[in-house]
Amino acid sequence: VDIVNTMVENRGTKIFSIWTADNQRVQLSYIDPKTLATVTCIDACPLQQSNTTTQTFNFVTQVKTTALQVNVIEFNGLGGGFHQIQFYQSDIVVYAAGYGNFPSCIPTPFSPSISTTGTWTPVVIQGAWETALQTTIPAASYASSNASITLTPYVPQTGDYLVTLHLPPCTPNCEAAVTILVTVNALPGLAIVKNITTNNLKPSDIPVYTGKVLATSNTFKPSVVIELDKQAPPNPGQTAFQIDIGNVAFTRTNSAPPLSGVFQYWLNVNGAVKPWGGLNGVLPDRANVKSLALLSKTQLIIGGTFSDARFSNIVLYDGSKLVTLSNGGLNGPVNSIISISSDEIIVGGSFTGTVDQAQTMLNNIARYKLSTTAWTQVSGGVNGPVNVLDYANVSNNNQIFVSGQYQVRYGPGKTDGELSSGFELWDEGQNSWANNTGFINGNIKDIMSLTVNGDAVTYISGNIISASPLRMFGASLLDPQGDITPLPIVPTSVNGSAPQVSIYTGAFYENSDGEAITVIGGSFTLGTTKNIALVKNSNIQSLSGDIDGTIQTVLIIDDTLYIGGVFSSSKGDGFAAYNLKSNEFDDIPKLSGAEGVSVNVVKRRQNREILVGGVFDKAGDIECKAVCSFDANNNQWNALGNTNIDGEVFAIDFVESNQNLFYIAGNLTVNGERTYLAEYNYGQSTWRSITESSSLSGIPSALAIDGSAQRIWIAGRTDAGAAYLYEYDGSKFNSFTTGLISTSRISQLTFLPINGNNPGNDIINGNRILMVAGDLQLDNGGNFSTALFDGQSWHPYLQASQNGGKNGNILGIFFDIPPSISNKIMVFAIVAVLMAVAYYRRKELKREAEETTTATFDLNSKIKFAEDLLQQSDKNSSGSEKVRISSGTEKSAKVDASDSGEQAFVAGGGGGLFSELFVGDLDDAQIFYAQYPFDPRTENELGLKVGDTIYVVDRSDPTWWIGFVDDGTGRLVKGAFP
Repeated sequence: VDIVNTMVENRGTKIFSIWTADNQRVQLSYIDPKTLATVTCIDACPLQQSNTTTQTFNFVTQVKTTALQVNVIEFNGLGGGFHQIQFYQSDIVVYAAGYGNFPSCIPTPFSPSISTTGTWTPVVIQGAWETALQTTIPAASYASSNASITLTPYVPQTGDYLVTLHLPPCTPNCEAAVTILVTVNALPGLAIVKNITTNNLKPSDIPVYTGKVLATSNTFKPSVVIELDKQAPPNPGQTAFQIDIGNVAFTRTNSAPPLSGVFQYWLNVNGAVKPWGGLNGVLPDRANVKSLALLSKTQLIIGGTFSDARFSNIVLYDGSKLVTLSNGGLNGPVNSIISISSDEIIVGGSFTGTVDQAQTMLNNIARYKLSTTAWTQVSGGVNGPVNVLDYANVSNNNQIFVSGQYQVRYGPGKTDGELSSGFELWDEGQNSWANNTGFINGNIKDIMSLTVNGDAVTYISGNIISASPLRMFGASLLDPQGDITPLPIVPTSVNGSAPQVSIYTGAFYENSDGEAITVIGGSFTLGTTKNIALVKNSNIQSLSGDIDGTIQTVLIIDDTLYIGGVFSSSKGDGFAAYNLKSNEFDDIPKLSGAEGVSVNVVKRRQNREILVGGVFDKAGDIECKAVCSFDANNNQWNALGNTNIDGEVFAIDFVESNQNLFYIAGNLTVNGERTYLAEYNYGQSTWRSITESSSLSGIPSALAIDGSAQRIWIAGRTDAGAAYLYEYDGSKFNSFTTGLISTSRISQLTFLPINGNNPGNDIINGNRILMVAGDLQLDNGGNFSTALFDGQSWHPYLQASQNGGKNGNILGIFFDIPPSISNKIMVFAIVAVLMAVAYYRRKELKREAEETTTATFDLNSKIKFAEDLLQQSDKNSSGSEKVRISSGTEKSAKVDASDSGEQAFVAGGGGGLFSELFVGDLDDAQIFYAQYPFDPRTENELGLKVGDTIYVVDRSDPTWWIGFVDDGTGRLVKGAFP
């Protein structure tokens, strides 16, 4: 449809939509005049504000209707309208009632026409609401009726056509249906006659002819003639009969037989010989060839989607003829073939076995050996289509990338397998799957391996969202050197069903034998282990005892593991203690509540006192709501102060310099007053509501205290769903939401020590920085899952993503030794993530995935810790140089993880296929800001504008530095500048 807006008296249509006569919305597509991209719309299609510009909208799907309704949704001025609307159709259709046929004013040499004999009347068929041409034939004149209709289309080009007759439903008078004669005049002297009964209960498109149709000309006009079949007996007892005709349609089909899929091209031939030619053997018509593998000068393997009596989906061409592989080939499409040698291939596709079912467990990837004519398994295959096979190293045929749409890889003869993201490495030398292939999130279209400057490089192209050399399921260890190691937890899948893995919490423990044990908790199933597990020496161990539900928090004191969450067990609901030495649950007084028990946080105070927060009413026999103290020495609960507190606690933190004072955050009532933040004073045994917290307008999810009670940080979401981050200074809440997009979700706040000081602010203590975890969307850096906040600026740190391109969510970072600000000891963490984490240290290294993108995959890449995480210059400094990049002394700060040999743990959960951690090997760059402009004089110089962010990668020259800037389109350009 072409539409021209009206701009009369400053009126005009801004937004419109199109509906069919039966109130179905029509999806349209158009070219965006600014981006030149194809955009679709349904309910809100924008119209250009000009009465001289024609804007074309295409119908995305075919629409059959008797009318179209154009709705004006928004307009300028006093009303909307249109200067011109023109509908076009690509089909050759002749409507019997005349409505919808293109008018005679269209500049074509011929127009469609309709001629009738007898009495025909346009009618609307009730129920179907179709317009048809109808004639009624009295029973008395049935044998002598001359009623007929001739529909003559305009066929602009000779070719092969499918001719269909559209009949509306016979209801509500199906007893009056008759048999008609349909004569198709397709070629001069060729009339094809077909008998059709009109007693169809639904609208029907009936094929009446397939074949050659001559173009309309002055000497011949194709036509369809419809009349009563007088030889067919009518229904007895009827007084009258009727014929309803909708339309006839001529649809173009292939004008020649389809290509057979493979052609040969001969190089270095003389002009007398055609270089192109077919094989000496013909694949079945409509063969779709997807992959070729050349074994020798005379042997070619052809794979795809095709079948005949001899072979299916794969065949050998020996230079002179097609040769069937054993067992007739494969019982599903072949997408990719790779040759291991001149005698052996590996085939990927969507199949389960051979055509004759002699092999039934090939599972989408198989091996074929020509010398033995035998099909065999590649391990146990995978549970979905394999789309691409290629070598990981061009000089070594032992490792093969296997990419496709599968979620499980199987071992030999197994029905349960390990979860996969659809990108794996098959090691031909070891005859097994590689353990850590890395991860590519997206739809891979092609893989190419080659040697670049002596190095083996693999290029992977397609609609790639993210790529990284390390993958993890749920949790990973990050050591002080910055190396990330996935915990050895690999969920298995039974019969192709992929279990969810959500890890919410973790802790470290060393037993009496000096063995390191990692505890993880959440919602997961790892074999026979559910929701909480001990990971030791690459082995998963269950707790001995029953515990059924989700684990939300854990704490280890000496040899006792304290577990909080939403669960039931014989030893208590929501809170339990497990002796890691004797491997059994301890008996402790149980929590209870009228609405059940949920423990969200377990926090150690000092010695063996534990604060437990969540939803409950009693601890043992003591009334103790929302938060209670547990004395691990005496195995007893103690209420805190008076009992005038109720609600749900989500976070607890102590004032660092004084553990006699702590704060709780949640949905609370203190002394009858609703609040989101409350303070408890051990010395006075009293609770105090922070009344100013009512300004938060939403329940908090995270809490951290920066040294004193005058530096309390709290995060959550407002009742309207917007993220917030506030600092409480003892009298009011100060918002630090700038730079954080409202759709973010914050799950954890943690202060970390740094060397040096934060750059130029007194909002956060100078020797520390705030780590924020969750699903973060930053103004200056895109989507991240962990970022560092220095009181002024956000610094993206870890990025998580899920399968399918969704943002990931880091639920928490848990330390072996809690971060100590005073001693500058910080141990990096178990990271709990929702599906995936990519380690991004610079925001310029993140870019949106294009429709087709390319990633470089390096099997040997290794993570390097960010040494200059916060290096940057003062934007507001002044100086006399023409171009000023730094203000003199460069301020720097770095996370210190070098003072300890311990590790830390990152945990995560999610509702997707599984949890993974991805870490990318990205070069360090230092961020500076241009104080003055610089105009480049050569193509190698980098032009700068005032305020440009410069990512400096080389400062070795005293005069010229090398760096990158964003050219304004998201693309980084490199050059030198003074």
